[in-house]
Amino acid sequence: METIYLIDKAYVQVNGRWRESPVSPKVMLNQMNKARADADAAAGSHSTCRMVRDEAINGEAATLYSSHTDTEDLKADSQIWISKSRGLPLKLEETSDTGAGKNHRVSRFEYTNVQPPPGIR
Repeated sequence: METIYLIDKAYVQVNGRWRESPVSPKVMLNQMNKARADADAAAGSHSTCRMVRDEAINGEAATLYSSHTDTEDLKADSQIWISKSRGLPLKLEETSDTGAGKNHRVSRFEYTNVQPPPGIR
């Protein structure tokens, strides 16, 4: 699966076919912020974040951070590489366990020449 986020629209590729996402990037961000606030407020919630080291991602200097979240419903570990010059994420690796199943996701972030997929407007 691949997702392209623009300022006001998002596009997803599933099984090789592109389509416009029914959820805007702004709505997605609001949902993520609410989920984070709910998790932080939950009894027994515990989260940590620490700087690990400096290293390059695709030749760009970055700082690697590691985080761990442990709640009643979720155990998650992530690593995120933040550009030292731009302050933007370059790569994210996440592993989570909800008790119902485990998930591992790797995301890469690109900021130049980002356009909607061909044929989608």
